[in-house]
Amino acid sequence: MKRLLAAILIALFLEGSTIAAEKSNATAKYTSATFLLDAGIPVWIDADHAIVHCNKIIIIDRATLITGSFKFTKQAEVKNAENLLILKGDRALVDRYIENFGLQKRHSEAFKD
Repeated sequence: MKRLLAAILIALFLEGSTIAAEKSNATAKYTSATFLLDAGIPVWIDADHAIVHCNKIIIIDRATLITGSFKFTKQAEVKNAENLLILKGDRALVDRYIENFGLQKRHSEAFKD
């Protein structure tokens, strides 16, 4: 499931998306961040927050917002008590999420393998 998500992120990047990851990706041996970087996609690490993995956000075409605790792993799919919320058509809300992402990116560091 993680490789599938990483492949989807590669496709989104090719369409102009920006990718961010949590701090643990900067220290682990081989992560999705490494996979994306190897594919030529810049990844940003939020170094100011120890844990940001509960903060998952996907914005599609500046019109659809997907958020929640769901981790896009097999464990999350079959074992965990996760949630996922899909919101469509609320451009003002999507813009607020994009603005917050920009604020977080300003204090993030480019991931280097």
